[in-house]
Amino acid sequence: MSNATLVLLITAAVLAQVAAISLFNWQRQRVRLQALERQGISDPETTVGIDASPPNLGVEPQPLTGAAPGAAWSGYRAFVAQRRVIEDGTGAVCSFYLVPADGQPLPTYRPGQHLTFRLEVPDPADGPPKTLAL
Repeated sequence: MSNATLVLLITAAVLAQVAAISLFNWQRQRVRLQALERQGISDPETTVGIDASPPNLGVEPQPLTGAAPGAAWSGYRAFVAQRRVIEDGTGAVCSFYLVPADGQPLPTYRPGQHLTFRLEVPDPADGPPKTLAL
């Protein structure tokens, strides 16, 4: 086998791999677009972007009473996802805007605060759900 034949075979193999990867990515993007259309989003470009405005709850944030000193409230508090905003073109990154389920106002944000989530996750072995705190 000559050097020219070997170079030709390697080039053909590389081009076949590039074509296969491109076809795979195109198919994956098509499936994501179809999923968005099933959710009622006909044009994903209209939902892409960062919505920097906070949700308008119609109330001014006030500290809750009965909370520990320096804390907004003690224990866990139920929240509901008000809306979801897709942040990138692939739909892999999104933001969830949460509002309190009890309708009470939120306290003013302080730098360094964080969220702790308590989730009930079904047991794959059909046992009782497990509670995770993240």
